[in-house]
Amino acid sequence: MAFMEFYQIFGQIVFILGIVLLTLLSVTLILGKLLLKEDKLVFPKLLLFTVDMFYGIFKKFSENVGVDGKIVDQIGVEVRNKVNEKVYKHTKPQDTIVVLPHCLRSTECEANLETSGLVCNNCNRCVIGVIKTKAEDKGFKVFIIPGSTFLKKILEKMILKPF
Repeated sequence: MAFMEFYQIFGQIVFILGIVLLTLLSVTLILGKLLLKEDKLVFPKLLLFTVDMFYGIFKKFSENVGVDGKIVDQIGVEVRNKVNEKVYKHTKPQDTIVVLPHCLRSTECEANLETSGLVCNNCNRCVIGVIKTKAEDKGFKVFIIPGSTFLKKILEKMILKPF
């Protein structure tokens, strides 16, 4: 008899947790859409928690309620941008780096590999040259790296100011 009561209580707990999760996903989706449409950030920690902890479930949930699953990625990016916006606005471009993955380059890329990554020749075969030019015009340092070991080397050589 006690065994049956355990499973009944366990089932009720699972059911309640499922309802709580669905409510959390619904609230996060509503708040995320509010952020994307009206640029209003409400409960950023809740949004980040839900996106980070329940990413796959949240994507599937949004698709099941008729919303494109890409909104989950957009919410995550926008929340992080809003949270860090004040600090970033006060950071000088000279103190900021732009790191681009080498996979953005053309298969016919002629860039040379050096200790700080690939050196773009601005051959106009891919988007890297455009991004690099615009970023450097604004004062950013741009690096095109084939892997995380290059990023480690770059960061070791640079003197970066903490936020």
